[in-house]
Amino acid sequence: MRVTETLRGSQLLLDLQQAEERLIRSQNQIASGKRVSLPEDDPVAAADGMRFQSQLALDGRVGRTAQSASGWLQATDTALGSISDILLRARELALQGASDSLPAESRQALAKEVEQLRQQLIQVGNSQYAGRYLFGGVQASGDVAPFDANGTYNGSGTAIKIDITGSGKPDFELSVTGDKLFDTGTASDVPTVLGDLEASLNSGAGASAVAGYIPAIEGALNNVLELRATVGSRLNRVQDVQSRLQSDQLLLQQEQAKATDVDMTKAAVDFNVAQYAYQAALAVGARVVQPSLVDYLR
Repeated sequence: MRVTETLRGSQLLLDLQQAEERLIRSQNQIASGKRVSLPEDDPVAAADGMRFQSQLALDGRVGRTAQSASGWLQATDTALGSISDILLRARELALQGASDSLPAESRQALAKEVEQLRQQLIQVGNSQYAGRYLFGGVQASGDVAPFDANGTYNGSGTAIKIDITGSGKPDFELSVTGDKLFDTGTASDVPTVLGDLEASLNSGAGASAVAGYIPAIEGALNNVLELRATVGSRLNRVQDVQSRLQSDQLLLQQEQAKATDVDMTKAAVDFNVAQYAYQAALAVGARVVQPSLVDYLR
């Protein structure tokens, strides 16, 4: 086959383009830190990278949900702790009032404090976290507070459930509903019991009548203790999920880096080789291309 100047020039141009592409690719890898930027760079590694990225995104969403759940549960535990303190004080006041020798003025002072405790109790029952009522159930985002001024519950008895595993199923019970919050183990809830205690102290009821409210208050205390234990176990689970996600994300990031990130040492060597090859191709090309007739006429 006769090699013409045109064929020789075309081949030279092709070689130069390939050498330049290798140089540019090596330069881009060093600049971006990525060995695989496009699927055609390495289809298998690109697929692995996208799979790792998808899992990282899912873990990120689950992690944000778990973080929010952790804050919610901590706020719930704080509210339950406040309710426990209120009930302990109410029991103390009932014990003080269960005395026939107590002056009427002292009973009235106790009654006023009991009423204040009752109001505080309702206020804590309407506690919010991130603009949502902690004890409102699935109506947590509503405009109406779960408890009215009388302590009547107007929220939902259905708890909020979320997905903290990434399964797509909201099967983790997050909230404590208000219908369980003020349970005393009797027919009356805590606000009612405290209201009756206040009335008895103001009316000068006998010591036995005042003392009769103490078992209901203690029942409410036991209920709050059980609720705090439940919230604590849920918080432990959420924190376990957060810890696992942190470990998983670290491993995924490492695997993603192995699949798509560039080895800087190798990339630097490849760049130097590609640069040398390109410069050599230019030098050889200058020798291969013969002077034209015009060059001779000059």
